[in-house]
Amino acid sequence: MAYLEWIFISSPGLLWKDGQNVKFCITSKCRGKMDITEIKIFPVNEDKLKAYITIVLDNCFVVRDLKIISGNGGLFVAMPSKRRKDGVFKDIAHPLNQGTRTVMENKILDAYLAEIKRLGKPVTQTADQAEREDS
Repeated sequence: MAYLEWIFISSPGLLWKDGQNVKFCITSKCRGKMDITEIKIFPVNEDKLKAYITIVLDNCFVVRDLKIISGNGGLFVAMPSKRRKDGVFKDIAHPLNQGTRTVMENKILDAYLAEIKRLGKPVTQTADQAEREDS
């Protein structure tokens, strides 16, 4: 299992997880480990977009609309984002450090490649179909 470092900011303190217990503290930094307990792959038949991804953290928190993109340097995981009024896209959720990003990307890309291998045939689903399936 891959463990991810996380911090939830909650005014005026922080929530963190210690084993099975969720705790609240008022100190400036509380850190814990979070596990990706489920990865759902929704392959699509697009040029650059290869799949939509939904992950579940510690069987209790879901993050939808991650994407696997085929870029110039190969496959990478794009975090869910939203277009702001000024037209710029801003991540809605993302890792706080490179180590966490690397762990997430490796686990998600491994799951994607395993799913493509399991399917054993070209993906024929469109991005719109995959989004509806994940709703």
